Amino acid sequence: MVARRIAVIDIGSNSVRMMVADVGGEGIKPLYRNLNTTRLYKDISQEYILSDESMIRTVGAIAEYVQIADENSADEIYMFATAAVRSAKNKADFVSLVKEKVKIVPEIVSEEKEAEMAFAGVGVNGACGVIDIGGASTEIAIGLDGLVQAAGSAKIGAVKCMELLKDDRDLNKIEELAESIIANELKEEISSARDRKDIRWYGVGGTITTMAAMLKNLEKYDSAIINQTEISYEELIRMINKLQEMDVEERKKIPGLQPKRADIIVYGLCILKIVMKTCGIAKITASDNDNLAGYINLLLKET
Repeated sequence: MVARRIAVIDIGSNSVRMMVADVGGEGIKPLYRNLNTTRLYKDISQEYILSDESMIRTVGAIAEYVQIADENSADEIYMFATAAVRSAKNKADFVSLVKEKVKIVPEIVSEEKEAEMAFAGVGVNGACGVIDIGGASTEIAIGLDGLVQAAGSAKIGAVKCMELLKDDRDLNKIEELAESIIANELKEEISSARDRKDIRWYGVGGTITTMAAMLKNLEKYDSAIINQTEISYEELIRMINKLQEMDVEERKKIPGLQPKRADIIVYGLCILKIVMKTCGIAKITASDNDNLAGYINLLLKET
């Protein structure tokens, strides 16, 4: 099979990410991966209107990635947007800005597809569950041998939590907020998780891979190490307590924690804690194989 060189851009609530990969008989072979923290969800209004500043930042990052994709001779360029754009009342304005700048219309993925992309990205056989904590939403997908059996999304993420609460010193308040939303919006997935003890759980997204990097004291990010890192519920609680006692500047010195994530990491980890607690999950395995690969895998199934 002749390889297709595919570029996929993820327009997230916290960051814009891109992967360029050769896709063929040997599966997905990444050639380029990068991330730009643009905080699209930052300063969103109470009416769910994206700010002009956040949209301009994000569109600028998208344009840079499209140029890089062209420089890497991508045959096809795809882009998708998740919770921030999905929930915004001015989503049409954002899509128009992107189309005007790069001549590509991003797909606004549904909550269900976002969960399925996370599951397809991990791509393991057997009974599997995947948790994906983003900037403005959290997804859970459960399946068997690559087929999704239950998938859903809750409207809570690390950036959204920070925008709502403004202060991460009160862990009880963060966890109460997360628990109320997750328990209400992921009932089916929570029930499935509690009923089945054969599930091996994986976690994707910046919150979880950052947790793994901090556990391993990684000065330089290494996907191979991340993909072998198990995170127990007890380790998660200890890390939350450690970070919560530090200010943002102190956190920036921790190996494995990207400085731009220092202000939202406690919120994200508290959401993970609630998901694990609510679903009865004792440990998860971090995975760097996320929705970028998942988007490609779902694309291949459709073509």
